[in-house]
Amino acid sequence: MKLVFVMIMCLHFGVSNAVVWYVDQTAAGQTNGEDWQNAFVQVQQAIDVAGQGDEIRIAAGTYIQGSQLSITKDLNIKGAYPSGGGMFQNHFLYKTKLDGDNSYRVLTINNATVLLNGLTIQRGYAFDGGGIRSNSPLVLVDCVITSNDSNLGGGINGTVIDLYNSKVHSNSAYDIAAETNLIEDMKGGGIYGTEVLLVNSEVKNNGAFAFGEELGFASGGGIFAGRIELINSQVVNNVVSARGFYLGEAAEGAGVYTYGAGLIAKNSIFWGNRADDVGAPVPSNHYGGLTSSYSLLELSNPAGVGNVDASAVNFDPGFENVAIGDFHLISSSVLIEAGNILDLPADQYDIDGDDDISETMPYDLDHRQRIFGDSVDIGSYEWIQDEIYFNGFE
Repeated sequence: MKLVFVMIMCLHFGVSNAVVWYVDQTAAGQTNGEDWQNAFVQVQQAIDVAGQGDEIRIAAGTYIQGSQLSITKDLNIKGAYPSGGGMFQNHFLYKTKLDGDNSYRVLTINNATVLLNGLTIQRGYAFDGGGIRSNSPLVLVDCVITSNDSNLGGGINGTVIDLYNSKVHSNSAYDIAAETNLIEDMKGGGIYGTEVLLVNSEVKNNGAFAFGEELGFASGGGIFAGRIELINSQVVNNVVSARGFYLGEAAEGAGVYTYGAGLIAKNSIFWGNRADDVGAPVPSNHYGGLTSSYSLLELSNPAGVGNVDASAVNFDPGFENVAIGDFHLISSSVLIEAGNILDLPADQYDIDGDDDISETMPYDLDHRQRIFGDSVDIGSYEWIQDEIYFNGFE
């Protein structure tokens, strides 16, 4: 994956002839995309005129295009700018939403290396990737993938997929054609890919569902891939369910399902993932090989260095409020400073905007200080005393 990172970094930090194009659906100028005042009002307009390696900046707003966006060239696409334009992104104040209107896929990428930054991809609906489908390396930074539906990869269907400080929430893989009398095979409620990397990211409330009249197979409620690596990330509250009328139903890997090199978990959390095929739902964090260090897996005490022993039935790791899906840490959590600081990668996509890409990842998923104390906390969120989280929880 290092080659992919180098390619994307070239896009992120620009090349000498790269051009910046602007999109703002409220613009009332010449709509030639040359600046904020004259910005394009539709995203596909900017994609069509952009050259190889160009950058597209999109102002806040919900963009319903009427059909899927199509990219066939290397691009750096950035949202989270204020309506009317501005120099700086703010992923919490300015929401740039690309919307599939529950009718079509949001974005298709063919033979192009693309970096998405500060975008929400939502309400996509299509076979083989509801939110995004890409046959080339894809990097997402500070993105939200939510409420998308497909049969393979509700949120994302791709090959090499890297997510930094991103959320994949409430996506589903199921038989969107509502066909019957077939062997159902639904994979990757959140993500379906070959190699998936998550850093400071969260995969939550996704599901894969197979309800056929003959056989039903559901796997990878959160992620389905050949190889999955998590660094300070969490896979929580995902589900797989397969309930047909005859024997042969199978629901495996509610959190993640790997079929190749397996799962590598560092400083990461698996909690609340459930499989349901016969009877009551049962814990199901992963299916496939596991290499784990400084991590937490519900009802498990996996081999490896620094893992948290959560094998006791009533073990409480110290989350804010699991009942409402808040996996921030409380002050007494055993996960505080229980991670390995050496596993944190460099800030190669300059998350904090200080032009220092050699420093250790500076922020957690809430864009708060990543290291508070002597070491890093386990999971996507750092516990910091007397701070209010960006999502409203305290």
